[in-house]
Amino acid sequence: MFPRIGRYRLSRFMAWPACERRALGFAVVALPMAEIMLRLLGYRRSRRLFESTVADRPRTQAIDPVRADQIVRFAARFTIGNDRKCLRRSLVLAHILRANGYPVTVYMGWRKNAKDMLEGHAWCDLVEGAGAPQSREGEGYIRLH
Repeated sequence: MFPRIGRYRLSRFMAWPACERRALGFAVVALPMAEIMLRLLGYRRSRRLFESTVADRPRTQAIDPVRADQIVRFAARFTIGNDRKCLRRSLVLAHILRANGYPVTVYMGWRKNAKDMLEGHAWCDLVEGAGAPQSREGEGYIRLH
C-alpha cells in the first residue's frame, strides 16, 4: 500500500531544508483534509478556514514558491491523485506560502475547450511585487477570483 522507502531516499529527504520537510508533511495531511472540507463545507467556508489558520509571524527560513509548488504537486500524486484536483492543491499551496510570509491569492477560472465545453481551473499567484514571477498557469482562463 505504501511505497517502500529505502535508506538512500530517506537520507535524501533528510538533506532537505526543514521548511521543505514541514511543507511536505503539511501537504500530505492537508490535501485529503481539503478534499473532505470542500465536499462537506463548500468552497467559501473551506477557503476561510485555510486562510484563518495561518499565524502571522516572520519566518527565518522561507521556502521558495516554485519549490513549494513542486512539493504540493508531489504530495498530491500520492494522496489525492492528479485528476482535476487543482482547487485542493491551490488551497494547500496558498496556505504554505502565506505561512512563509508570501502574499498570495487563489484564483478560479473557466474556458471553453476544443470540444466547446466549459472547463474550470484553479491556481494561485503571488501578489505582484512579492519578489517572484507570476505563474503562467492561468493563461487562457477567464478569471473569477
